[in-house]
Amino acid sequence: MMMRKWTDLPKKVRDELLGEFMLGIDPDALAIDPESDADFAGSLKELAENTLDQYEAEHPGVLDGFAADVDVADLLVKGYERSSKTTASKDPELIVAAQAGDIETVERLLARKRGIDIEIRDWAGLTPLMRAASGGHAQIMKLLLAKGSDPNAVSVSKHPRHETALMLAASAARVEAMQLLLRVGAKVDLVDVSGETALHHAASGYLAEGRLSDQRAAIELLLAHGADPRARSNLRRTPGNDARNKEIKRLLLDAAKAKGK
Repeated sequence: MMMRKWTDLPKKVRDELLGEFMLGIDPDALAIDPESDADFAGSLKELAENTLDQYEAEHPGVLDGFAADVDVADLLVKGYERSSKTTASKDPELIVAAQAGDIETVERLLARKRGIDIEIRDWAGLTPLMRAASGGHAQIMKLLLAKGSDPNAVSVSKHPRHETALMLAASAARVEAMQLLLRVGAKVDLVDVSGETALHHAASGYLAEGRLSDQRAAIELLLAHGADPRARSNLRRTPGNDARNKEIKRLLLDAAKAKGK
């Protein structure tokens, strides 16, 4: 059957695509209305295209049934816009506060006498620590870690990605968050369901223009803590292969060459 609508895709595929897409969005930009901000709308479209390219590489043929005149990236963006209006209201309050950087609410929830599940999960299977790390909210991360949050926990959901807080922080080049996680024992060599390490995530992360220095700092931090630039994903790709920027690609390829000596 020729596909033309987002709902023509199997629900499992829609969930996986939306999960990947939404995790790639900079949390600092989520408050921007895509319909009223052309730059953000363009960024969403580019991210959608990158997400689809990666998904097609990992799942060949799944998206081949779309009609030639259908812009699948546009369908993904519209699917995100619909989903984002309903998922946020269903997420646990601690996760919403951690992602938003609302330290007062986090402190209030953690101070409850009856306690709170520090590893509670949101719709994507992420913990409060993972959401705080992705947003770069280091002070909230310290509170969560002090309460026993696991820095090496992996995302668990119906279609898990097995990503860690370090991977999510690396994707968004949240250097302070990464430093904190590494200090408390976050492992640099863990892999997600695609076989990608935190270094892969740092290399391929979708970042706003002007944050190249943050990305370089994130990669250099991981390399300094023993991350292997020669590590290959399930698709046999190294972090250097996945880098979107020429400067970052050269940094990683040079590091891999030096490591091989």
